[in-house]
Amino acid sequence: YLKSEDLCYTLPNFNLVVTVTSPNNEVTIMFADIVGSTRLYETMGDEIAEKLVTSTLKQLSSIASKSQGVTIKTGGDDVMCSFSNVEHALNAARDMHLFLAARSAPSKDYKIAIRIGANTGPVIASEGDLYGDAVNLAARVAALARGGKTLVTNAGSNGKFPGVMDMDVRNG
Repeated sequence: YLKSEDLCYTLPNFNLVVTVTSPNNEVTIMFADIVGSTRLYETMGDEIAEKLVTSTLKQLSSIASKSQGVTIKTGGDDVMCSFSNVEHALNAARDMHLFLAARSAPSKDYKIAIRIGANTGPVIASEGDLYGDAVNLAARVAALARGGKTLVTNAGSNGKFPGVMDMDVRNG
């Protein structure tokens, strides 16, 4: 395994290098997934839905960056980011949910929401991507979350929360 101090990401289309470091040499991985994207494509049509999904993922990446995160990749209807600590990841998660809650619905029948999962642990970096149990667990936790929710493993919460934390931005 590589330690987070050994990881260095070059952001595509930028002359900028971001190094992810943390005091405990672990990285917090966060997945944010657009809920119900299949329905979005059925409701809005492929072209409009693709533009909406793409623009949403760009905004989510920008929010992650503002919270000192690095977008590792986007795929279909989700974004994978890394952070040097869980606090930065949770700040990004909160801001992502709030951004989408304030955004106008693309139609009266559909409001975009995301589900987020995060986990902290060692990762393997290869060809601009991250691999390992920490990544796999973060993806599985994201799949368990409901729309508008963020789930963080106990490892990801650095023991600050018992079990899995459930953050609902609608109820504070």
